[in-house]
Amino acid sequence: MKEFLCCVVLNNQVEFAYQQLSLNAQGPTGLLDITERCTPDYANLCVHICLDLGLRLGGVELIAADITQPLADYVIIQVDRSPDLLDFVELGELQKARAEQFYCVYLRMQSSEKRQLTGDGFDSRLSP
Repeated sequence: MKEFLCCVVLNNQVEFAYQQLSLNAQGPTGLLDITERCTPDYANLCVHICLDLGLRLGGVELIAADITQPLADYVIIQVDRSPDLLDFVELGELQKARAEQFYCVYLRMQSSEKRQLTGDGFDSRLSP
């Protein structure tokens, strides 16, 4: 049986992987955190998809037989440049803490990049 899966990639690394237990389910009860069980094959596939598209942050959604097994039969459904983790954080305290850390790292990267571009991080669009 095929499974609907999503891998969230940041800076060439899979940070989160989750399985949607039913395409009809909504909210956190319909998700399963499989981050620790994602094989290097699927992680590399998702990382390379994001690299090929020039994405530092991306969510790769796919249907596969089993993401915990070596790369086999799969179909890429969508690549999202702004993946949603709202349901993921509701799975538990561990997932919430990991997502908060993830967003802190991402926002620091964005801030650092902006300072490099402007010299001081000041965004003139924000001035009155």
